[in-house]
Amino acid sequence: MALAGTQQQAVQPKPQLAPPTPEEMFGLARERTQKESPARLQAIIQGYFGVGKTSLFKTCEQSVERPVWVDAFDPNVRQVLRQEVAAGTIIVDDRWATYNFDRPEGMYEAYKRELELRIRNQFFFSISTFGMDSVTTLGNFMRPWGEEETRKQGKLGKVNNEPDIRSVYGNCQTELMKLFTRLLSMPCDLIVIAHPDEKEKDARELVSPQLIGRVKTPLGLFSEIWTLEAAPGAKSQPPERRVLIATDGVYMAKSCLNTNRDMAAVQPPDIQAIKRVAGLL
Repeated sequence: MALAGTQQQAVQPKPQLAPPTPEEMFGLARERTQKESPARLQAIIQGYFGVGKTSLFKTCEQSVERPVWVDAFDPNVRQVLRQEVAAGTIIVDDRWATYNFDRPEGMYEAYKRELELRIRNQFFFSISTFGMDSVTTLGNFMRPWGEEETRKQGKLGKVNNEPDIRSVYGNCQTELMKLFTRLLSMPCDLIVIAHPDEKEKDARELVSPQLIGRVKTPLGLFSEIWTLEAAPGAKSQPPERRVLIATDGVYMAKSCLNTNRDMAAVQPPDIQAIKRVAGLL
């Protein structure tokens, strides 16, 4: 019974939306694929000391309006790129290479917070390429974070109540997966520099980028895994720098850009030249 002075209001039925037809679904999918699939390069590149890994950033598309940004964890990155830094076409954030480890906050916690701030502020829309040099060093800095996470989880070893080493590596690898997943979704090229894992060469396995621990699951996120090497040159000639985009039986390399097998397995050490051959430019 309605209360005095009020009127009952009929409840209007919710409109029923018809499900999209297959034709409509295909049309929306095609439109989204064509609109939201930018031509981006997402590569992790390994190479030994001195072969010129950092110099690869000089060959990326760069301008003052849309510069290349490099987070440097290794020393001397700014020195190698000093001319481009002076011109404003490459920006090197090397505070991570000189981080004050006496601070109560760990290096990786500070870096993670910085990345989240950049993502919220749409920082990655303003650059052409985001680089990390190198993820191997970042992995070393990540270990104290992994140890603290393992302590919080109560996963301690039987000796001196130290964090269980397998759990430490597991936490770090999971965190690295999350980090790569976030970066791979950004609207710019991604170039991650790494050092080769020497232990794999001794074990006669394909030498892959050194991350943290023995499990290399995070590598599976990258469509491009390349190896930069310096082959001996002719007599009195400097070594020939080249990029392997397919394995030579010693070093790990793969390229989803080369699915048609129409690209040579050996490419010049030039990011834009490789993108041009792959049809990304």
